[in-house]
Amino acid sequence: MSTSTLTFKPITLQDRDILTPYFQKTPWRDCNSSFASLYLWSEQYPAAYTIQNGMAIVCYPHPTLYSYYLPIGDGGGGRRREVLEIMLRHARNQGTPLRLHLTSEVLDTVKDLLPHLEDIQWKRELADYIYPAEKLRTLSGKKLHSKKNHLNRFMAENEWAFEEIGPENRGECLAMLTAWENENRYGDERDIGLEQESRTVRRALELMEELRLSGGLIRLLSGERAGQVVAFSIGEPITEDTFVMHFEKAFGQINGAYAIINQQMVEHFAKGFAYINREDDAGDEGLRKAKLSYQPEFLLEKGALQITELL
Repeated sequence: MSTSTLTFKPITLQDRDILTPYFQKTPWRDCNSSFASLYLWSEQYPAAYTIQNGMAIVCYPHPTLYSYYLPIGDGGGGRRREVLEIMLRHARNQGTPLRLHLTSEVLDTVKDLLPHLEDIQWKRELADYIYPAEKLRTLSGKKLHSKKNHLNRFMAENEWAFEEIGPENRGECLAMLTAWENENRYGDERDIGLEQESRTVRRALELMEELRLSGGLIRLLSGERAGQVVAFSIGEPITEDTFVMHFEKAFGQINGAYAIINQQMVEHFAKGFAYINREDDAGDEGLRKAKLSYQPEFLLEKGALQITELL
């Protein structure tokens, strides 16, 4: 039943089985379009939800202006319009416009619903990098030649093993994360962001089974670091054709460590997927350069739009 006042519930781990079916009916490649992503980042970005007319409404509460995702779930039969109307009435009841998070992949879906799409404020630092899965697995082609060289050098210089992350080796990944964090401290305010991300990665490692995440690690079997975990990554399927890599950590001083964990994650967990989403660069120039060097097929742009009515 439609209402002008919505009651939102903070997202908790117990809401996984409630919200996951709605995400499964929403084929968005956005890295945030999964229960795991919303829950893992809820400490820094508290999210809340309600269910209306067979769709989930997810928002980020704020004292003066809530922001919302498009309704999540099967929007056919006019349901998406009906739920957006409910959201608009709720926003009017609060005395604010409706602020929507949008991505470039949903524009065709909403062009007959939302006015002023040309006014979307795209944020480059939030854009997801989308790659052909087969290219990341094989690193074939002239443009990826240097990446293939890094991978081959790692394989030539080291004896190593790939292992799926589980209870028996999770503690080693947590210890590696602590060492990685200590080695990558800036000594300034940027450490706040590093610490926030590390807390989120720890939650992901500790809750992999509960959140149905997949993860793998690289263990060296030779040299001074023999027996040590030197890289790990965590991800999940996000649509039928896209696998998202939520987190990836490696010791930068080990040549090819990032290349090998990236390639092995695709090899072991992303067979059958057409695309890999490696998330955004958060505006970090070094990270942007690294992600662009892997030759993304396209960037999934993200932005926000404030509306007061539908078309």
